This record gives sequence, C-alpha cells and structure tokens, in this order.
Amino acid sequence: DSYLDSIPELNFHATHQRGNAALALAVCQHAILQYQKQQQHCYYRTLSNNGDVTKEQIAAALNNTFWPGRCHTLTLPSSNNDNQEVSLKLRCDGAHTPISINACINWFQSILTSYSETTTDYESVHKILIFNCGHERNPIPLLHTLHQSGLFDRVYFSRADFERPSAMPKQLLEEWRKEEILTIVEPMSGEECATVNYEVMCNTLKELGMTTSSDATECDGMTKRTWQHTLASIWKVLDLYHSQVVEKKSHPSTNVDSKKVVVGLKVVDVIEDIKKHQQEAQREVNGGKASVEILVTGSLYLVGSALEAVGWEEGESEGRLSIH
Repeated sequence: DSYLDSIPELNFHATHQRGNAALALAVCQHAILQYQKQQQHCYYRTLSNNGDVTKEQIAAALNNTFWPGRCHTLTLPSSNNDNQEVSLKLRCDGAHTPISINACINWFQSILTSYSETTTDYESVHKILIFNCGHERNPIPLLHTLHQSGLFDRVYFSRADFERPSAMPKQLLEEWRKEEILTIVEPMSGEECATVNYEVMCNTLKELGMTTSSDATECDGMTKRTWQHTLASIWKVLDLYHSQVVEKKSHPSTNVDSKKVVVGLKVVDVIEDIKKHQQEAQREVNGGKASVEILVTGSLYLVGSALEAVGWEEGESEGRLSIH
C-alpha cells in the first residue's frame, strides 16, 4: 500500500479496490522475482526498481483495469426523452459475501455523500435496491448489512434471468437461522448486552404480536413461495425488529409499507417500474432536479441480467495490449 501511495493519479472507484490493487502489484512483483530466479539472473528487478516499468505505466494499467459488474456505473435515459430533470444512475456490484456486501455499501455510500458536494439536495435522491442471491448462500447476513445501512427508500427482490442448477431446496437452513447477526449494545454503558440471530428476531416479533401472517410462515420455515418472497420476508422481519424492538418506538405498528418492498418482477420490468416512478420523484422536489440512485447487488447473475436489461454490451478486444 505504501508503494501505491507513491504512484500518481490513481483513480479507484472504491476504497477496497486500493487493497486489491496493492495485492495485485505484490503478486506481480513476486512472480517477476521467481521467474528471474529460475532464469538465474544475478540482478532481481522489482516493480519499484525495474527501469522498464514506470510508475506512470503502472498507474495507466490500473486505471484502465475494468471488471464489468464490479463498481460499475451506467447512466440510464429517462422514460421521457424530453425530461432532463431526472437523473438515473445504475450502480452494479456483484458482491455476494458479507465482506464484499459491506465494501459495496461503502462504495454506494461514498457516491451518495458526493451529492452533498454539489447543488443536488441529498434528501431529494431516491435510493433503490435491487437484490437477489443464490439460495445456496445464507442471505440473512447480506440482507442485514444492507438493511442496517438505512439507505434505501425502495427494495426490489428480483430473480436473475439465468441461474446455475442446484440440488439444494430454496429455503432457509436451520443453521442459517441460528447464526448471530446483531449485537445489542446497552445505550448508557456502551457495553454488549445481547447477541441476536434471525430465529430470536422471529420469536420476539411473535411474542409481541407484530408479525404478519406471511412473515410468520417464513419464520416457521414453512414457506412454499419463491426464493424472492423468502428474501422479502427476511427484509420485512429485519424492518419490524429494528423499528419496533431495537429502536423501541412508542407507537408500534405491524404494517410494513408494501410499496417499499416489491417482489416478483423480472429485472427488465424492475427498471421500467423505476422509470415510471420518475415523475413522482420529480413532483416531490418541486421542479428541481430529481436524482435516482439504483444499486444492484447480491449476485453476479443478477448484475448480468441488469446490464442486459439496459442494453449494455462489453466491447470486443482489439487484439492489442499496451500500457504505454
């Protein structure tokens, strides 16, 4: 990382990419040393003293490195070509582990923070999540991290156009329900006083009479619905538990706004549905410029479907490789 600090004009989209770049450079340096040892060269060149590779060339190589679907941004046209007052940005990142989801959230948060540095009012930015993940993976910690961010005004749970075959049933496994996902901290002392898993959340909501019939079914592990309905139920349980138990609101309600959670649409239909809400967003800002930020994450399959839905295509290689 210290060597990266000496390289000028590096343009990373997210902070975690800096660590990835440092690792890549270290691997390259190690490979060069091993190769030259095998060739029995008496002088071992490294990336820092190799006169054939400059820091500017390294910067150019890193800045031109692009992985579709990772910290990938696209600007979408509005539903009305004459309306230039709504900005739609599609932010795609195929994060699908707790660590990468956290990095994804940090990237998305840095984008939202940048609005405060412009004339666009942060409060006027509509933040939308499109999520799916493979059913072989525990979705609870992924959704918990996304929910805890408190960023999203609307959430779509959408199936990818394609998925790999699997022998696993599309349901929550018992061990997933028992994994700790939340630590309760005593407000006065700041000390940890309890750890919570999804099963505890469900049981607590049942005892308080706050669980809807569909969410109670999910909590009991008896769901016969689609995987996307399972994901939506988890989100609603997280929503209820956070608002009614963690925050301890004085006027509890069992109603989770159904308009904020949408299930069952294909990705291409999700994009169209979001565009339909542009005009509503425009009216809410009273003639100003409305901005819509859409985060697609949880699965590279889902990201691929989103990129295809908006007509993005990866260009063919020109058959040349140069860092000059």
